[in-house]
Amino acid sequence: MIVLVAVVGVVFFLRGGFGGSGGDGGAVSADGLQVQQDDGSVVLAEPGTDAPVVEVYMDFQCPPCKEFHTESGGLLEDMGSDGEATVHYRPVSMFTTQGGTMAENSLRAGAAAIVAAEYGSFLEYQDRLFDAQPAEGEEGFSAEELKSIGEQVGIDDPEFATRIDEEVAAADAEVNGAGAPSGSAVYALMNATDAVMGRYSGTDAFSGTPAVYINGSSVDPFTTDLQSQILDAAPGEVDTEAR
Repeated sequence: MIVLVAVVGVVFFLRGGFGGSGGDGGAVSADGLQVQQDDGSVVLAEPGTDAPVVEVYMDFQCPPCKEFHTESGGLLEDMGSDGEATVHYRPVSMFTTQGGTMAENSLRAGAAAIVAAEYGSFLEYQDRLFDAQPAEGEEGFSAEELKSIGEQVGIDDPEFATRIDEEVAAADAEVNGAGAPSGSAVYALMNATDAVMGRYSGTDAFSGTPAVYINGSSVDPFTTDLQSQILDAAPGEVDTEAR
């Protein structure tokens, strides 16, 4: 089941851009394929590639997102790395309005992934986030666990641990009503969640996670012919700028 978005009677306020400080990798992976964008999202592509753009919206607390990642995550990474697609990973937080543990888990994990992207390690970090996804209703993604995942993927800058502590505090502030501070990854995550609501319309309207778009057109994330749909699509353009 896809995690659905309730939009009736809800007003989403755009919160501004991403103000992350950047990591030792300059927000680009060592192989040059993962490039963080100005809104905190990540593009996986060969430099200069001319390929279909596949946008992937996910929430790391969302069980169907984990299922999609298990089924198709490797395929998308291979297609992005091989120049067959430009894969645009766009983390969002679908559970924030619910409050409580689910919201905290969602915000902590999404913000930590954005911070990991500052160090060029988004793909590796997201793999481990999905592996560590807590059961619905159970508290997870503690600061210590998120720091440990950073160590596992090779982030050895002590500043990373400091950033995680700050983002966990920002997530708690967002859930408890004070609001995440501007410039935090939590703030960027919430902005991305707000923005996607108005990005698509009609039959392509965003309705929940996981969500996959090929050149702006929605496709069933669990379709059995995702690869062929991507290969049959025309080249596209990423709608964000690299940091």
